Amino acid sequence: MTPEYSLFRQEAITFQQHHRQWGEVALLQPLSTKIMSWFITIVVAVVLAFLFLGHYARKETVAGYLTPVAGTSKVFVPQQGTIKEVYVKEGQQIEKGQSLLAIETSQFAADGQDVNTTMLDTLNSQRNLLTNQIAAEQERAKSEHERLTTLIGGLGTEISQLQAQIEIQKEQIRVSDSLVSRYRDCARRLWQAR
Repeated sequence: MTPEYSLFRQEAITFQQHHRQWGEVALLQPLSTKIMSWFITIVVAVVLAFLFLGHYARKETVAGYLTPVAGTSKVFVPQQGTIKEVYVKEGQQIEKGQSLLAIETSQFAADGQDVNTTMLDTLNSQRNLLTNQIAAEQERAKSEHERLTTLIGGLGTEISQLQAQIEIQKEQIRVSDSLVSRYRDCARRLWQAR
Protein backbone atom coordinates (compact mmCIF):
# COMPACT_ATOMS: atom_id res chain seq x y z
CA MET A 1 0.00 0.00 0.00
CA THR A 2 1.27 3.44 -0.89
CA PRO A 3 1.35 6.13 1.79
CA GLU A 4 -1.23 8.38 0.05
CA TYR A 5 -3.89 5.62 0.23
CA SER A 6 -3.13 4.38 3.71
CA LEU A 7 -6.22 6.02 5.14
CA PHE A 8 -8.60 3.92 2.99
CA ARG A 9 -9.29 0.23 2.86
CA GLN A 10 -8.22 -1.65 -0.24
CA GLU A 11 -11.85 -2.64 -1.02
CA ALA A 12 -12.94 1.02 -1.06
CA ILE A 13 -10.10 1.96 -3.39
CA THR A 14 -10.96 -0.91 -5.76
CA PHE A 15 -14.64 -0.02 -5.73
CA GLN A 16 -13.79 3.64 -6.50
CA GLN A 17 -11.61 2.63 -9.42
CA HIS A 18 -14.11 0.25 -11.04
CA HIS A 19 -17.48 1.85 -10.17
CA ARG A 20 -17.16 5.61 -10.32
CA GLN A 21 -20.93 6.15 -10.60
CA TRP A 22 -21.76 4.08 -7.53
CA GLY A 23 -23.11 1.14 -9.40
CA GLU A 24 -25.14 0.27 -12.48
CA VAL A 25 -28.26 2.21 -13.48
CA ALA A 26 -31.46 0.19 -13.27
CA LEU A 27 -34.62 1.72 -14.76
CA LEU A 28 -37.64 0.88 -12.67
CA GLN A 29 -40.81 1.57 -14.65
CA PRO A 30 -44.06 -0.07 -13.72
CA LEU A 31 -45.74 -2.14 -16.42
CA SER A 32 -48.79 0.17 -16.41
CA THR A 33 -46.60 3.17 -17.33
CA LYS A 34 -45.10 1.31 -20.30
CA ILE A 35 -48.55 0.19 -21.50
CA MET A 36 -49.97 3.72 -21.14
CA SER A 37 -47.02 5.23 -23.04
CA TRP A 38 -47.45 2.79 -25.91
CA PHE A 39 -51.23 3.34 -25.96
CA ILE A 40 -50.83 7.14 -26.16
CA THR A 41 -48.22 6.78 -28.90
CA ILE A 42 -50.51 4.52 -30.96
CA VAL A 43 -53.52 6.85 -30.51
CA VAL A 44 -51.47 9.88 -31.63
CA ALA A 45 -50.18 7.94 -34.65
CA VAL A 46 -53.73 6.87 -35.63
CA VAL A 47 -55.06 10.43 -35.30
CA LEU A 48 -52.20 11.83 -37.39
CA ALA A 49 -52.72 9.13 -40.03
CA PHE A 50 -56.45 9.95 -40.16
CA LEU A 51 -55.78 13.67 -40.50
CA PHE A 52 -53.35 13.16 -43.37
CA LEU A 53 -55.00 10.26 -45.18
CA GLY A 54 -58.69 10.47 -44.24
CA HIS A 55 -61.37 12.02 -46.41
CA TYR A 56 -64.00 14.22 -44.93
CA ALA A 57 -66.72 16.45 -46.31
CA ARG A 58 -66.70 20.14 -45.66
CA LYS A 59 -69.17 22.91 -46.29
CA GLU A 60 -68.07 25.93 -48.31
CA THR A 61 -69.82 29.25 -48.79
CA VAL A 62 -68.98 31.04 -52.02
CA ALA A 63 -70.12 34.26 -53.62
CA GLY A 64 -71.45 34.04 -57.16
CA TYR A 65 -74.41 32.87 -59.14
CA LEU A 66 -75.67 29.63 -60.65
CA THR A 67 -76.10 29.25 -64.35
CA PRO A 68 -78.35 26.25 -65.00
CA VAL A 69 -77.35 24.05 -67.92
CA ALA A 70 -80.89 23.26 -69.01
CA GLY A 71 -82.16 26.83 -68.52
CA THR A 72 -83.99 25.98 -65.31
CA SER A 73 -83.02 26.03 -61.72
CA LYS A 74 -84.26 24.22 -58.66
CA VAL A 75 -85.18 26.40 -55.73
CA PHE A 76 -85.06 24.97 -52.24
CA VAL A 77 -86.80 26.60 -49.30
CA PRO A 78 -85.76 26.20 -45.67
CA GLN A 79 -89.24 25.08 -44.52
CA GLN A 80 -92.12 23.17 -46.04
CA GLY A 81 -95.18 25.14 -46.95
CA THR A 82 -97.77 26.04 -49.55
CA ILE A 83 -97.09 28.43 -52.43
CA LYS A 84 -99.33 31.40 -51.74
CA GLU A 85 -98.37 33.67 -54.62
CA VAL A 86 -95.98 33.54 -57.63
CA TYR A 87 -94.29 36.84 -58.59
CA VAL A 88 -92.61 35.75 -61.86
CA LYS A 89 -93.71 34.01 -65.05
CA GLU A 90 -92.05 31.11 -66.79
CA GLY A 91 -89.15 32.23 -69.01
CA GLN A 92 -88.96 35.68 -67.40
CA GLN A 93 -85.50 37.10 -66.62
CA ILE A 94 -84.96 37.73 -62.94
CA GLU A 95 -82.52 39.93 -61.07
CA LYS A 96 -80.50 39.28 -57.96
CA GLY A 97 -82.60 39.70 -54.83
CA GLN A 98 -85.92 39.60 -56.70
CA SER A 99 -88.70 37.73 -54.91
CA LEU A 100 -89.87 34.67 -56.85
CA LEU A 101 -92.80 33.50 -54.77
CA ALA A 102 -94.44 33.65 -51.38
CA ILE A 103 -94.66 30.49 -49.33
CA GLU A 104 -97.08 30.07 -46.47
CA THR A 105 -95.61 27.89 -43.76
CA SER A 106 -98.46 27.06 -41.45
CA GLN A 107 -97.06 25.40 -38.38
CA PHE A 108 -99.27 24.67 -35.43
CA ALA A 109 -98.17 24.05 -31.88
CA ALA A 110 -99.59 21.34 -29.68
CA ASP A 111 -102.17 23.76 -28.30
CA GLY A 112 -103.45 24.58 -31.81
CA GLN A 113 -101.93 28.08 -32.17
CA ASP A 114 -100.03 29.14 -35.29
CA VAL A 115 -96.30 29.11 -34.52
CA ASN A 116 -95.50 31.86 -37.04
CA THR A 117 -98.09 34.19 -35.51
CA THR A 118 -96.72 33.52 -32.05
CA MET A 119 -93.16 34.19 -33.23
CA LEU A 120 -94.28 37.40 -34.97
CA ASP A 121 -96.04 38.59 -31.81
CA THR A 122 -92.96 37.80 -29.74
CA LEU A 123 -90.68 39.68 -32.14
CA ASN A 124 -93.05 42.66 -32.20
CA SER A 125 -93.12 42.80 -28.40
CA GLN A 126 -89.31 42.61 -28.32
CA ARG A 127 -89.11 45.44 -30.85
CA ASN A 128 -91.50 47.56 -28.77
CA LEU A 129 -89.54 46.80 -25.62
CA LEU A 130 -86.27 47.80 -27.29
CA THR A 131 -87.85 50.98 -28.70
CA ASN A 132 -89.05 51.91 -25.21
CA GLN A 133 -85.65 51.13 -23.78
CA ILE A 134 -83.96 53.37 -26.38
CA ALA A 135 -86.38 56.20 -25.57
CA ALA A 136 -85.72 55.78 -21.84
CA GLU A 137 -81.97 55.82 -22.42
CA GLN A 138 -82.27 58.97 -24.53
CA GLU A 139 -84.35 60.62 -21.79
CA ARG A 140 -81.82 59.55 -19.17
CA ALA A 141 -78.97 60.96 -21.27
CA LYS A 142 -80.87 64.25 -21.69
CA SER A 143 -81.54 64.44 -17.95
CA GLU A 144 -77.89 63.69 -17.19
CA HIS A 145 -76.81 66.38 -19.66
CA GLU A 146 -79.06 68.92 -17.96
CA ARG A 147 -77.78 67.91 -14.52
CA LEU A 148 -74.16 68.23 -15.60
CA THR A 149 -74.85 71.59 -17.28
CA THR A 150 -76.44 72.87 -14.05
CA LEU A 151 -73.50 71.52 -12.05
CA ILE A 152 -71.03 73.27 -14.35
CA GLY A 153 -72.97 76.55 -13.97
CA GLY A 154 -72.96 76.17 -10.17
CA LEU A 155 -69.24 75.49 -10.15
CA GLY A 156 -68.66 78.57 -12.32
CA THR A 157 -70.59 80.69 -9.81
CA GLU A 158 -68.60 79.16 -6.95
CA ILE A 159 -65.34 79.93 -8.76
CA SER A 160 -66.33 83.57 -9.25
CA GLN A 161 -67.29 83.82 -5.55
CA LEU A 162 -63.95 82.32 -4.52
CA GLN A 163 -62.11 84.77 -6.78
CA ALA A 164 -64.04 87.66 -5.17
CA GLN A 165 -63.09 86.34 -1.71
CA ILE A 166 -59.46 86.14 -2.79
CA GLU A 167 -59.57 89.77 -3.92
CA ILE A 168 -61.17 90.81 -0.59
CA GLN A 169 -58.53 88.90 1.36
CA LYS A 170 -55.75 90.51 -0.70
CA GLU A 171 -57.25 93.91 0.12
CA GLN A 172 -57.42 92.95 3.82
CA ILE A 173 -53.77 91.87 3.70
CA ARG A 174 -52.79 95.16 2.08
CA VAL A 175 -54.71 97.14 4.75
CA SER A 176 -53.21 94.99 7.51
CA ASP A 177 -49.70 95.53 6.09
CA SER A 178 -50.24 99.30 6.06
CA LEU A 179 -51.53 99.20 9.67
CA VAL A 180 -48.57 97.08 10.76
CA SER A 181 -46.13 99.51 9.14
CA ARG A 182 -47.88 102.45 10.90
CA TYR A 183 -47.75 100.70 14.27
CA ARG A 184 -44.08 99.90 13.70
CA ASP A 185 -43.40 103.55 12.97
CA CYS A 186 -45.30 104.56 16.11
CA ALA A 187 -43.54 101.95 18.21
CA ARG A 188 -40.15 103.02 16.84
CA ARG A 189 -40.90 106.66 17.60
CA LEU A 190 -42.06 105.81 21.11
CA TRP A 191 -38.96 103.79 21.65
CA GLN A 192 -36.73 106.58 20.46
CA ALA A 193 -38.61 109.08 22.63
CA ARG A 194 -37.84 107.17 25.79
